[in-house]
Amino acid sequence: MKTIQDSQVTSVGQPTEAVFVPVSEAPAQPVNQGAINLRPLLRTMRRNALLIGTTTALAGGLAYAITKSVPPVYEANFKLLVEAATPEASQADPAAVARGQVRPRATAGDYATQIVILQGSKLLSDIADRVKVVYPGFEAANLQRALNISQCCAGGGITGLGATQTSILEVKYEDPLPERAELVLEEAANRFLRYSLEERKSRISEGVKFIDEQVPPLESRVASLQSQVQALQEQYLITDPDTQADRFSTQLSELSGKRLEAEAALREKVTLYQNLQKQLGMGPSQGLASSTLSQDAGYQALLRQREDVESKIAVQSSLYNEGSPIIQALRDQEQKLSDLQAKRAQDVLGPAFKSIDNAQMRSFQNSISTDLIGQMVNTLNEIQVLQSRSNTLGQAANSIDQKLRQFPAISRQYSDLKRELDLATQTLDQLLTQRETLKVEAAQSQFPWELVSTPSVPKDRNGKPIPGKSKLPRNLILGLMAGFVAGTAAASLREKSKDIFFSLEDLREAIPFPLLATVPYDQEVNRGNLTISGLGSSPNSYPFVSSFNNLYTGLRLSPTGDNIKSVAVGSPCPDDGKSTVALNLANAAAMANQRVLLVDANFQDPQIHHLTSLSNTRGLSDVLAGNTTLEEAISAVKGSSNLYVLTAGQSLAGSAKLLASAHMRELAEQLKGSFDLVIYDSPSFEESSDIGFIASYASSMVLVVGLRRTSKAATTEMLESLESFKLPCVGFVTNYA
Repeated sequence: MKTIQDSQVTSVGQPTEAVFVPVSEAPAQPVNQGAINLRPLLRTMRRNALLIGTTTALAGGLAYAITKSVPPVYEANFKLLVEAATPEASQADPAAVARGQVRPRATAGDYATQIVILQGSKLLSDIADRVKVVYPGFEAANLQRALNISQCCAGGGITGLGATQTSILEVKYEDPLPERAELVLEEAANRFLRYSLEERKSRISEGVKFIDEQVPPLESRVASLQSQVQALQEQYLITDPDTQADRFSTQLSELSGKRLEAEAALREKVTLYQNLQKQLGMGPSQGLASSTLSQDAGYQALLRQREDVESKIAVQSSLYNEGSPIIQALRDQEQKLSDLQAKRAQDVLGPAFKSIDNAQMRSFQNSISTDLIGQMVNTLNEIQVLQSRSNTLGQAANSIDQKLRQFPAISRQYSDLKRELDLATQTLDQLLTQRETLKVEAAQSQFPWELVSTPSVPKDRNGKPIPGKSKLPRNLILGLMAGFVAGTAAASLREKSKDIFFSLEDLREAIPFPLLATVPYDQEVNRGNLTISGLGSSPNSYPFVSSFNNLYTGLRLSPTGDNIKSVAVGSPCPDDGKSTVALNLANAAAMANQRVLLVDANFQDPQIHHLTSLSNTRGLSDVLAGNTTLEEAISAVKGSSNLYVLTAGQSLAGSAKLLASAHMRELAEQLKGSFDLVIYDSPSFEESSDIGFIASYASSMVLVVGLRRTSKAATTEMLESLESFKLPCVGFVTNYA
């Protein structure tokens, strides 16, 4: 804790020894912007505890009286099973038997929807109409108000099951007449069971109607797809494109293999044929002709005769020349034999004679040559056969290859049609089967739902109905809560209407400046009987005087305390005790060996001359108006060698203009140089706006706020003005604490 060692006083003219005076309390910590500040409300509740307690008690008593005046209510209930409880029961359900499957268990959302339907106006109206037969005054509104349907044990209402969700709905109804309560629930149970059967039949009827609408177009589509598949099969002579494609692939592979074998054999035969042709020096037709002539006796006889003549020519040629008659005769004989030979060959061979074009072919062929000629002819025939086979196999392979190239598109088209046909057929079969199933299910008359417990009102051992649980505790608690809330609201409105600060905490939260001092309430000062000359005369005034010592200490220890040469003391309202604070602050500073001037700048309601018992003939207004000098207007306070006062003066006309003048600014600077501390007693914010001019001349400002006196609205407005004009404020003083 900060302290200051200085010469302090408890009253004017009564110096004391040096003492340690604590600095004023630190300002309250600001409330977190993101949190809800409940402290003002708690303080309001504490201050108005009597009002809140009275309101709460009255509301609780009223709730008690009203509850006790209401006749007892009897509660009837029954439980309704809306789903099969076991798998065996689900399988034995008519719907499960008809459809061949277990019905799925309903979800929590389905139960909520079901409850809304059961509480619908149509079902409740039917129930109310039946109850009216016995109780004519009964209306459906009674059901809507008192009938309650909920999922049984949702959230763990059965011991050992925890939070198990069941398939049971619990129906409750409250009524002052127990007989009527049971009758209402009996009719409700019967109506709910009939509803379950009607709802099932209605659902089945809608399903059959939907199927009847879907079957005709689906049958037409199936027939159309079947026709398209049949046309595709007839066009390409197929039953199954995939099987047919595999068969064609096998055939193409076999044909390709046979063609390769034929081409290999053909190459072998061509090679053999070429070799035979080279060996014989002739072709097949020539070889056949030569072989035929070799077997003709006449041709062979002429051939031998010609060979003999040729031998003779050879012998004679060695003896005679070519022109010799002998040679010529032999030549003629040779020519005749050659002609006869040609004629014989033509007669034997016929048209094939033209192929005899060399002597070798016309010569005699032995058995080897004849065999070779026969082999050559056979080889030629085999070559022709192999060529024909290869061509045939190639044509067949090309034909099958073309078909295979078409099959992907055909297969795709066929697969698409077949898939659509299978899907349509399957859908049609399912719809037809489901329609027959629904017809069988529609014939069932058993209720889908089942009563777990019959409608009844709890009874005691003697068979008398037991009233429902009393609502007195609940209503009493609600009444007390309502009374507490109403009392709190009334307390808040009450304090808000007064528009004042009730506690120091209220001030700390409302004013964003440090708290410099807390001035306690003093009866003598409040009655106006205590002036500066009388301070300290009463033992009870010590806390009052000590608070100003703390104020001066806090002022000097503030962050700007060393630079404070002048202070403007202001307040939001006229009755905040601003002048008393200014005077006693000046006195505390003077007793601390400071040369202090107290200036009364409140031209609206000057008070300093009354508090100091000084004359107000000449003062600040007269100095500013030029009617007197500063030295003549300043007066020393009796009993203090360091405290001087400049009263307000008599020339009060146009005060705002005087305070805003350049002369006032120059005067303020002159006073700062002449005194250690200048304190201005400013007008209140509500009285005049002159406080703005005065605060601008001072180094800082001290705000005085009176507990249970100062207006909150005026304080807020003044703080906004200070913020708006950027006027410095070192802190605030709480008065009348």
